[in-house]
Amino acid sequence: MTTSKAGKTYYYARLVKEESVGKQTVRSLGRIGSSQHLAWERSIARRDAIVELEQQLKLLDELMQRQQERSHLVERDFSEPEKD
Repeated sequence: MTTSKAGKTYYYARLVKEESVGKQTVRSLGRIGSSQHLAWERSIARRDAIVELEQQLKLLDELMQRQQERSHLVERDFSEPEKD
């Protein structure tokens, strides 16, 4: 979004969220580069990092579950072999 005043152009960021079909919520994130806008950018970056970590955790949980389910297929005998 842009506005012009006295020959200057100002750019503003907006957050648009689709709540349901055809209905949107719009929230101003402030002028680009402002403290309000930078705070929103940091918040969004934190949220994205959390989502990524949650996805990685889910993947690790699934891999651990799979390993646990298949561990019975391998006989675990770690004793020393008998010598002649």
